Amino acid sequence: MLRHFLHSYKRLGALILIEHKIFAGLTVAAAVILFISFLSVTSFRSLLESHKFVEHMNEVKSQLNELLNRVMLVQARGRSYVLTGDEKYADELMDATGTLPGLLKDLRVLTIDDPRWKDRVVTLDGLVIGQIEFSEQIYRARKGGETEAVSLLRTGRGTVLIDNIRAHITQMIGEEDRLIQKRNEDESKQAERRSVSFTSALLRSCSSSH
Repeated sequence: MLRHFLHSYKRLGALILIEHKIFAGLTVAAAVILFISFLSVTSFRSLLESHKFVEHMNEVKSQLNELLNRVMLVQARGRSYVLTGDEKYADELMDATGTLPGLLKDLRVLTIDDPRWKDRVVTLDGLVIGQIEFSEQIYRARKGGETEAVSLLRTGRGTVLIDNIRAHITQMIGEEDRLIQKRNEDESKQAERRSVSFTSALLRSCSSSH
């Protein structure tokens, strides 16, 4: 009788222990699932934010490159008009010059939420406006004859403006590239940390289940 009681007691104890292990295992598994879900959501949000950041930076770079190309076109068409007097170049000069204010406005809109760009855009704005005014001056001078227009070109003012604009835009694009690289590096580090956290959680789960 006593032996039967002890045997039953041991079986009951074993069943309780098994139930405790199962419950503990399920609890750990649920915790791991929740943790992994959290990591997945966090990772997705981080990747989405990183993508938006890089996309925006590339849009700013594209705008800067387009602005530089237009400024270079203005210089080239102005020179061609002065040297040839061909009205085709005059039309192209004024058309290209007319696109610059819109490009500047678009750039200001793109960078309005970033205080880093405020002073840089203001400086660039002043340089480009100077180029617009010089181009209009060239246009008016050539209408009156070649001599005055050639004299304006020889002052070198147009070359100085172009060089300053190119240097300023190149510096701004370089800063964008640096920020994109840093963002990519930060995202890689975060991905590594998430991977380590996931692996640690998985190992703890396996350890607890035993």
